[in-house]
Amino acid sequence: MSETPLLQITTLRYYLFGLALAPIFMAFFGTSWWGMGELSQVLPGGNLTSLIIFILVDIILLAGAIWLILRARQLPVDRSPAAKALGKEKGRYYGRWFGSIFGLEIIVILIANILIYKVFKRPAYSMPVIAIIVGLHFLPLASVFQVRAYYITGTLVALVGVVVMLAIPATQTFGSARAWDVVLGITCSIILWITGGFTLLMARNKLQQTQVLLAGIHDTAPPAGLIAGDAAL
Repeated sequence: MSETPLLQITTLRYYLFGLALAPIFMAFFGTSWWGMGELSQVLPGGNLTSLIIFILVDIILLAGAIWLILRARQLPVDRSPAAKALGKEKGRYYGRWFGSIFGLEIIVILIANILIYKVFKRPAYSMPVIAIIVGLHFLPLASVFQVRAYYITGTLVALVGVVVMLAIPATQTFGSARAWDVVLGITCSIILWITGGFTLLMARNKLQQTQVLLAGIHDTAPPAGLIAGDAAL
């Protein structure tokens, strides 16, 4: 089906809604990595410093996600049967792949932790192995959602897990916290937070594309399928 400018805008609109989830997820999981790294035990100011960092970073990413959703809602929507069919098809595609990849990631992490804690009894290896699994799960997501930055994110997170195990003794600590956990907590959090920020920059570029398409629509008679985007998601 040849896509009209309105249909292209509608497609970008729903893509932006999906993209808005990225900074939300990155804020949550970046904060989770920070917490697992027990960084409050090694940072000056302890819990207060960690809390300030959480609040500042998460507010920026969540505010960016809200801004993106509001901007996407302002875009027009093609309500034609062909556009609805295309939207449902893409929705099923993204939902199926995201659910499969995320579900497989959780299962592999659970199995890995059972082996690490119950079979091999090496709890220090939990964080590095999780980092490798999390990093690898970004690679198929990059292909599915067409976000090439996820290739870099996934590679870096997985490499951090490998490098930490190779370069730092398993018994080394920072105070009462394991060095592996601290290094992984800092680096993985920063990588995910930066990725969340990058997706917002990517979204801004996508919004600029919609403005070009809107200009083309406004230069012609309004299409029959044009409906203001504020009415519905």
